[in-house]
Amino acid sequence: MAASTSTHLYRMLEFKHVSELLESKQLYFVLPSQWEDPYEKMLVHERSHALFAQCWCTKAASDAMWRIYSADRTAVRIRTTRTKLNRALSECKDSISIDYLVEDVEYFPS
Repeated sequence: MAASTSTHLYRMLEFKHVSELLESKQLYFVLPSQWEDPYEKMLVHERSHALFAQCWCTKAASDAMWRIYSADRTAVRIRTTRTKLNRALSECKDSISIDYLVEDVEYFPS
């Protein structure tokens, strides 16, 4: 995907996490080492212990994504844009001293 600012990004979340997101108005990031996907656990960096992330998808509907992120069939798909995501991260950057990067992931065949 080209780094378009208007392309929609999608994320599947358990309903309870969507409720928390809407109430708290806070994004939730985790260590990639805690993700279930073994390929995404391969993300290794000298500061991996301090690297938190979340995944978004450019595909609006994907059976695979529903199966992965909604094992109990209670997930909800949320949508944003790259511009909105960057704006939200930029607004909190100085107040909590974070660096952030919104980038596409390139998957290589095994």
